[in-house]
Amino acid sequence: TGVSVSQITANSAVVSWNAVDAVKYEIEYGDRNFNQGTGTTIVVNEGTSYTLTGLTADYDYSVFVRAYCEENVDGAWSDQVDFTTPQQGGGEGFDSQLPTANGQLSIYPNPTTAATTIAISGVNGEVEIAIVDMNGRTVASETMSCNGDCTKRMEVSSLAQGAYFVRVKGDNLNMVKKLIVK
Repeated sequence: TGVSVSQITANSAVVSWNAVDAVKYEIEYGDRNFNQGTGTTIVVNEGTSYTLTGLTADYDYSVFVRAYCEENVDGAWSDQVDFTTPQQGGGEGFDSQLPTANGQLSIYPNPTTAATTIAISGVNGEVEIAIVDMNGRTVASETMSCNGDCTKRMEVSSLAQGAYFVRVKGDNLNMVKKLIVK
């Protein structure tokens, strides 16, 4: 339980999960919505996090984690957790290597046609939410105060169809996820 992805860069991401009484854990990841059993698997013998490396910039991934309670007794897979690596190079004024210092960012529905909800967890203080186009221009922005978990609904019906980035900034916080407007 508690599977999350943080510190996402163009080529890496840290997968973390809650500890259980296990002898080891297994991670499987691949293209967004891949069929389980066809992804890349990694066995983690110690700890409750692992850094995925060699990822492709500007790419959508899904990840699952499961525990082995005994050497050959595997547990159920976690729920699917999705993440997107930022663009390498980005556009003018856009920092593509946006690490997540803390907190988690979710966007739903995504893709969307009218509005999307931006959910942030594990964050305290003022945050700025910006929707940035592929040229690095901010096309919409909001600020809000978070105390642990917070959500913000943003209208995107006036935006042209295409790919955007949702960037969330605050004290010791800099996260980014891709948003598709249809």
